[in-house]
Amino acid sequence: MSTSSLSCSATCLVNTLLLLAVVGVAISKSDFSFAAGGFSSAGTRGADLLAGTTSDSRESNSDSQHYAPTTVLEDTPSSKYHIFVASKPDTGSTLLVNMLLGLFDKNLEAKVGFLHFDLTIVKPEGAHIDDTVVTKTHIQDLDVLSTHFQDDYDQVFIIVPNRSEARLEDRYCSHPYYANRVLCLEYEDFTYSDPTKMKDSISYVADRIRGSFPYFGKVELLEDNAMKRIQDMEAMVSIMAKMDFSAVDDRFGIHGGHKGRKKDGQ
Repeated sequence: MSTSSLSCSATCLVNTLLLLAVVGVAISKSDFSFAAGGFSSAGTRGADLLAGTTSDSRESNSDSQHYAPTTVLEDTPSSKYHIFVASKPDTGSTLLVNMLLGLFDKNLEAKVGFLHFDLTIVKPEGAHIDDTVVTKTHIQDLDVLSTHFQDDYDQVFIIVPNRSEARLEDRYCSHPYYANRVLCLEYEDFTYSDPTKMKDSISYVADRIRGSFPYFGKVELLEDNAMKRIQDMEAMVSIMAKMDFSAVDDRFGIHGGHKGRKKDGQ
């Protein structure tokens, strides 16, 4: 082999190695960019996952003045969730939704939102579903409820208070399909007649949430905050006891004569 051929081979080899090095750097930079801001298998940008937001939530934040922060508690998992209290009337749902608002929302002035059967918020007037992380409804088809909101939230949880014959279908409470998403509570287990048992009832609800929803397993729920909210609610119930039923308190979602109604479990 001639000297010129050997020189060409050496030069070609060096050029090839340089080309591979350049391609390698480009691939490395591309991989870094993908990891930092690319799309995950779920279609969420990596940078958004690190920040605890998604492109959808950013759009909601800019489009809606009512949009609430992704998390209320500092150690809540980094995603957007919502909790519905779904039941038939007269099942203790008003007490329960106020307990939950106290447990999850530091704002003691938060107002109870009510979701109508047409899946729109009708109470309080002008309210938006993201004003709080907990909403009350008497919609009894939980599949319709969760499906309707599955694109709006990363996680949708439903808590069902049941009382005597005022119960939702048993499958929601017993079928494995609804595990980790639906929690059923018996009226007698979270209500109280002795005010000194109020704290125990709140702790019971908090423990059931942590035990049933692994998503909140390591979250320190705001039990003292819930206690204060329920005390304020009880005071308002007493004030409104002799008022006409048409009188409404938006903060707690209670009507006049609430305690004196034939069924006081609402």
